[in-house]
Amino acid sequence: MQFVIEFVGPRSLSAGSAAALLSPEWQAALGNPQAFCMSAADVQWAPLTATSAGSYDSLALAWDLVTFKGQLSKQTAQHLLQTAEQFAQHIQRRAMAMPVPEDVPKALSHLKQVEQNFDAGVSILVLANSQEVSEFELWVWCAKLGLTPNLAEGTYDWIVPGSHLPLFSVSPVGDTESFTLEGAERGDKHEGVLLGFSIPRSPEPMAGLEGMFKAAAYFAEKMWGQVYDENNQPLTDAGKQTMRTQLAQAVDSLQRLGFPPGSSDCLRLFQA
Repeated sequence: MQFVIEFVGPRSLSAGSAAALLSPEWQAALGNPQAFCMSAADVQWAPLTATSAGSYDSLALAWDLVTFKGQLSKQTAQHLLQTAEQFAQHIQRRAMAMPVPEDVPKALSHLKQVEQNFDAGVSILVLANSQEVSEFELWVWCAKLGLTPNLAEGTYDWIVPGSHLPLFSVSPVGDTESFTLEGAERGDKHEGVLLGFSIPRSPEPMAGLEGMFKAAAYFAEKMWGQVYDENNQPLTDAGKQTMRTQLAQAVDSLQRLGFPPGSSDCLRLFQA
């Protein structure tokens, strides 16, 4: 997800020398990158601070390859490397890029392929046999399931401790597709509910799927309805197993590509 330049050398680097990277002048020249350091006792990178005490074995800068403003180009990467080389001379180290600027387009192409192939979700539908259920009742049933209202998105979400991301969300189906306080107060009518989640943005996709199955069964019982799959066919036990298998394959593929669902890299690549 990032273009990284590490300052490599055989000797330790004083913290004061490294902190110069945080000066307004170098930050402006380098396009305000993230800066990371690692001391001899560290086992992972830590954000660089302005402290002058101590020393580091490793120092690196990082820029996102893809941001909401656009993507990094080969030419920009080359310019950043040239600028970083100027700083490297001051600290008697070499600036090493990963990937090298010439390979930035290839890295971007890889990210694009991952995004296109795995920007997918899982959903199931519950429709009332009467084709009519009040929004107020849906609010009550969602609350009894322990779901959390998300009025900004117009959904009810299943949130688990330790994560702000929903394992799945519930929204009404019909003339409107969002829950609102006004709709609940008026007792607006809906045809049913849609339950779903984004695979790459879910912290626990398999748990989300199982929770979705249980919630859908509950809604179907309450509204005297039927559960349908993504193809609008009645959801059977065989259909559930197919969904489990396909989801497990997608999750495994993302993990092998270095994008575990719900991870910070996944959330940056698959922006909502």
